[in-house]
Amino acid sequence: MPRRKTTTQRTRRKKTTARTRRKTGGSKLINFAVPLFLAACILFCLGLLLSAGVRSVASSDFFEVRRVETVGAERVSPAKVEQIVRSEAFRTGVWNADLEEIKQGVEELKFVRHASVARVLPDIVRVTIRERVPVATVRMGKADYLVDDDAKILSKVSKDTTGPLPPFVLLGWDTDASESAREMNRRRVDLYKKLVAEWRQFGLAKRVKAVDLSDVKDPQAQVEDSGHLVTISLGQGDYAPGLKKGLETIAGKGERIKYVIGPNEPNPVIGYRNS
Repeated sequence: MPRRKTTTQRTRRKKTTARTRRKTGGSKLINFAVPLFLAACILFCLGLLLSAGVRSVASSDFFEVRRVETVGAERVSPAKVEQIVRSEAFRTGVWNADLEEIKQGVEELKFVRHASVARVLPDIVRVTIRERVPVATVRMGKADYLVDDDAKILSKVSKDTTGPLPPFVLLGWDTDASESAREMNRRRVDLYKKLVAEWRQFGLAKRVKAVDLSDVKDPQAQVEDSGHLVTISLGQGDYAPGLKKGLETIAGKGERIKYVIGPNEPNPVIGYRNS
């Protein structure tokens, strides 16, 4: 009988110890979880307050657009650039302005090849522009247009056109919208640039009124002599020497000579008026 009592007492002590351990473990878990939860709540509330504060400051008058800086604009109107910037950033301010939206708007302007937009905090938006440069004047119908080296039509030439103009007019432009026509027009622009460079080098560009590039294998320069237009058909290659010889052939004879074909040839073909 004494042995049974001892065993029973040991069993009771073990159960009591297990219950005590469970209570202690649960208390430790609660003591760890509750402060962690409270800390997370505090951080979340602080984050909301900070976010609201940033939004409030960003939309305040402190970040209102007060100046628009336009860099690299010669033919592009800075006033139009500023109008685009202010229309996009009027409500948002400089901090929240959609720079990509402003960039796209500026790049829709004529003469703009590429634009980059940057914030200069607190109140400036800077727009840097790389312009399309006119390299040729193209005649279509009765009007002349400026085009760039991608054969993109930039604007109609008028009395309000600013900046230097190409020295003479390009004729023979294909107005079709097909890709093949655009490619041929690019070839015409490339050839036009080559002719301008060569003729300027030899001091001949100022004599040319227009060049017909309907056929890029046979450029035809239109020059003036004795108050009359004369066409000099140059063929391929040696454009400067050919034009020079053609001008020598017609010198003082513009009233009689209508055209010259192959001025570089030993026996060029000369066409006369009223013949």
